Parts: sequence; C-alpha cells; structure tokens
Amino acid sequence: MGGHNYFLSWREPWHKFEDWDWFNGRNFCRDRCMDLVSFETPQEFKMFEEIMKKDNVSSVWTSGRKCNFQNKGCDGAHLQPIIINGWFWAGARNARIA
Repeated sequence: MGGHNYFLSWREPWHKFEDWDWFNGRNFCRDRCMDLVSFETPQEFKMFEEIMKKDNVSSVWTSGRKCNFQNKGCDGAHLQPIIINGWFWAGARNARIA
C-alpha cells in the first residue's frame, strides 16, 4: 500500500516463537536497513490490522516513540498532553493520524 513493503516476521518459521521487546525488534529491523512499522494513513493501519487478524497476531511493535527527553523541548504546548500528542513515527513524516 502506498509503495510500502512489509516484512511480517511472524510468518517466518525461525521467528514463530520469538518474543522480542521493542529495542530488539527495532535493532533486528535496522540490521536489515528497515524500521519498525509506521502508519501514514488510517487506511494503511486498517489494512495492516486486517493482516494481523487473519494471521492471529494480537500486537506488534511500531516505530513510534514518545518525546520524553528532559530539556529538549518535549514540554512544548503543542505536545501536550504528552501521552497523546507527544508521539512521533519513523517514516511517517511525523504526521499524526487523526
């Protein structure tokens, strides 16, 4: 969708029983010149959600990260409340899906 490619690690036999945390998942992707999934549109998210349902996958790690660096501007009014507006995604042009 949208010219993106997806590597669905849960479909790989060697990965079927792996249970990685966010950090190890991100490093796995980066070792292969990729990043964790990010969604640029509600339609892209819906498509990915359907794949997950079909494959009986309940959750995935995303490339999202919360702005939580002290003294680096994370206290800006436009990021408040931080739990909602303080998230950014790799590859999503830092756009927020409304």
